[in-house]
Amino acid sequence: MDKLIICIKWGKMYGPEYVNIMHAMLSRNLSNPFRLVCFTDETNGVKPHTECLPLPRLDVDVPSDAPGKWPKQALWAKNLQGLDGVALFLDLDSVIVDRIDPYFEFGEENDVITARNWVKPLSRMAQTSVFRFKIGSHSYLLDNLRKDPTLMSKYRYEQNYVSSCVRGGVKFWPYSWTKHFGVHCMGPWPLRYLRTPKFPKASRIITFPG
Repeated sequence: MDKLIICIKWGKMYGPEYVNIMHAMLSRNLSNPFRLVCFTDETNGVKPHTECLPLPRLDVDVPSDAPGKWPKQALWAKNLQGLDGVALFLDLDSVIVDRIDPYFEFGEENDVITARNWVKPLSRMAQTSVFRFKIGSHSYLLDNLRKDPTLMSKYRYEQNYVSSCVRGGVKFWPYSWTKHFGVHCMGPWPLRYLRTPKFPKASRIITFPG
């Protein structure tokens, strides 16, 4: 079965080149066959080797005091545009720097696996720039938001909601795999202004949260 990778492109922040670059990085760093699916409201410029599907519907208004990327929670839908199986989600500004086949081999099929929040490493909170899940198996996360939108105000950021509400808890990738550009590549202040950023040893994906 093809390895399934999902990304989301909505609005004007990221152009089609980000999707095309994502496919190129996957081609270099993931065993074939794989399938890249981009949920988007604008397909112009996306090369045909990426499958574009309409944005999944959140079907609930996001409160003004919930600043997180809540549209990503639509990925928990029971029926996600007919997709099935285990999927790896990647933020479009992620940079793949080494083989990512292990992201599909680690843990159990029904696990929700994320990076640990690097800013609060002792909190056991998730960071959802890169996460793996089985499509449809945690649809209660979306159902509960639709029933009670105040949950978004309570948790503010979607990754806090996922960390706290996934049944059985989230699992974490090995610490070295998924790294934060600002925290792990730039170095401590003031050295970050004096030296070139470096890839951390054994890293596989570099993320750019915020």
